[in-house]
Amino acid sequence: MRREDTGEGEQLSVDEAIRSAAAVGVPRIVQIGCTIPGARWAVDAAERYDALVAGVALHPNEAARLDPRELDDALAEIDRLAGASPRV
Repeated sequence: MRREDTGEGEQLSVDEAIRSAAAVGVPRIVQIGCTIPGARWAVDAAERYDALVAGVALHPNEAARLDPRELDDALAEIDRLAGASPRV
């Protein structure tokens, strides 16, 4: 993965972040996704990188922005992602 500019400044690539963590004695990282896109990304990244495990959730601030139908769908997706891999 490459460095990305998210509009909040340049971010480390996943490879760089894992290497930096390992260099200071952190062998495992828990990547939390608290939006649907973030949760999907966390699961995908945990599947690709042995040093990562994922946690998925819907942050209360995100949930409050959704209408009831969207909220039900979002929670169902979080539930699906939570069981998608033993790395979650």
